[in-house]
Amino acid sequence: MTATGFSTHSPADVWSHETRTLTSAGSGGATAQEVWEYANRSLTDKAGFSISGTKTTLDALNDITAASVWAVGTRALTDKEGFRLSAQGVDDIHDEVVENTLTWRQLSRLSFATLAGKTNGGGTATLNFRNHADSANRITATVDENGNRTSMTLNLG
Repeated sequence: MTATGFSTHSPADVWSHETRTLTSAGSGGATAQEVWEYANRSLTDKAGFSISGTKTTLDALNDITAASVWAVGTRALTDKEGFRLSAQGVDDIHDEVVENTLTWRQLSRLSFATLAGKTNGGGTATLNFRNHADSANRITATVDENGNRTSMTLNLG
């Protein structure tokens, strides 16, 4: 048996004809809507499909709770042994605004000065909380005769 009538067409002729036919609207015999409906039907219409397994395996599928999914998800997200934040990531955290306009970095400086820094002015109307280097007042507090703070000046830099 011999094929005839094919010798006059080059591969380029065949490709040109097929791509022209398939790319022009409606040329493939189906509209975009029909293609979408077919694809959607095949994705959602599962008639004829089945799940096989042991009764124990299949029963376990019914026992999945949101909590068990969350436990697996958070374990995978938080169990990062060997991973570290970059310097930029740490800076981003420290520069996050937490209270009004204060960042974690600024709050850390104020907290350290208050909790562990030197103070001066005790017994007067102005109490100063110094930075760790003892080179600047982080907090300058004006106090009344009972030691109550009535005004605060913060040095956040």
